[in-house]
Amino acid sequence: MRRSAPLNDTVVFLHIPKSAGTSVSEGLIRSRFKNKAFGLLDRILFGTFNKFDEVHDEIRSKLIHLQDNSIDPNWDLVTGHLSLPTIRRLFPQHSVFTIMREPRSRLISHWLYWRSLDRHELRRLGTFADIVVRSHVPLGVFLADQQVAVQTDNLLVRMLLGKHSLIPTLDFIPRSADRALLSEARNRIASLGFTGLTEDDQLNERIGRFIGENYQLSRSNVTKAPPEDRPVALSNELSADTLTSLYNRSRLDRELWIDAATPLFGNSEAAAEAAFLSTIFRHSANRDNSSYSARGLAGAA
Repeated sequence: MRRSAPLNDTVVFLHIPKSAGTSVSEGLIRSRFKNKAFGLLDRILFGTFNKFDEVHDEIRSKLIHLQDNSIDPNWDLVTGHLSLPTIRRLFPQHSVFTIMREPRSRLISHWLYWRSLDRHELRRLGTFADIVVRSHVPLGVFLADQQVAVQTDNLLVRMLLGKHSLIPTLDFIPRSADRALLSEARNRIASLGFTGLTEDDQLNERIGRFIGENYQLSRSNVTKAPPEDRPVALSNELSADTLTSLYNRSRLDRELWIDAATPLFGNSEAAAEAAFLSTIFRHSANRDNSSYSARGLAGAA
């Protein structure tokens, strides 16, 4: 695994929320890269929100669109919730990789994660917390909420394509746009240096080959149990209507996940169902979320 000439001297990690990205990033902290920038943010996840003067200084310092933020094109490692167009504009010479997660599982983890944030964590978000607390409802209601579509509706496609004429900010992607968006998203995936899956037992080795050295994921930002005043029983959440919404909010992302999973698992549809059921069972059986399997990185951000 050690290389005298690394494959990629400059790398950007495109961090999809609730897809083991924090664990991946913390593994990269220990890597050979010397000039690193972690946790950058563009506006892809904020939709129309613009009251960034209200958010905590630590968060605001990561927002690349603010004028007081200095972007160094010589950073050799960059990570963050950045859309691919932003990455290509700011770091055109860098090799980009991302990690995907079975998208229904990602959505459930996203909902649970937002619900788990305490008052201190919400205060750091300023009035963006008003968006986050919209998760304090049943899963089906959350998935039907157009105000959070920018975070819930086929998020992988949104982050690959960025601002796009066929992607509404405060609404769900119309099915009439599916074919065109999926074609563009597949082209963007093909342009990446590496695409991994949280469900892959060999993810460590694959990331290591990509960056040119031994690599080990950490296990970080695992979704906490919801507070007592917001209990969750997933068995009561997954009605037929909610399962339909889960499918609709992830239908394009699922196609991209299936594309990547087929060479690894053969029967990618079965692998998707296994990953989804694992998420349901884990969050149902381990109410304190303290027990994860060897493939439990799917519970990390």
